[in-house]
Amino acid sequence: MSDGFLSQLVDFGALGLFAAYLAVQHFRTEKRLDRLITDFQQELKSISDAFDARANTIRDRYEQVISNLRVECRSERDKIADQRDVLHKELLERERQSVMNWKLRDDK
Repeated sequence: MSDGFLSQLVDFGALGLFAAYLAVQHFRTEKRLDRLITDFQQELKSISDAFDARANTIRDRYEQVISNLRVECRSERDKIADQRDVLHKELLERERQSVMNWKLRDDK
């Protein structure tokens, strides 16, 4: 503050000094609040980033589990289809054998 302004405040006596005190207090409070707001915003950003990281981790894990389940289901479906084909061939072979046996019996 300039000397002229300080002398005017002193001329007003206690009321002037109190006004100066209030002005200084106001500026300090504003600085502190600005710092608190900045710190709070940084904290919120770090919380948000941490949440995003956790959400991405969970999403990646979910996608991996689903992918594994799909692969397992595909594998099981293929095994069942292969077993079905083998059993179908065996059944057809038995049926052919049975028909051949009947033909042989009928020929005799």
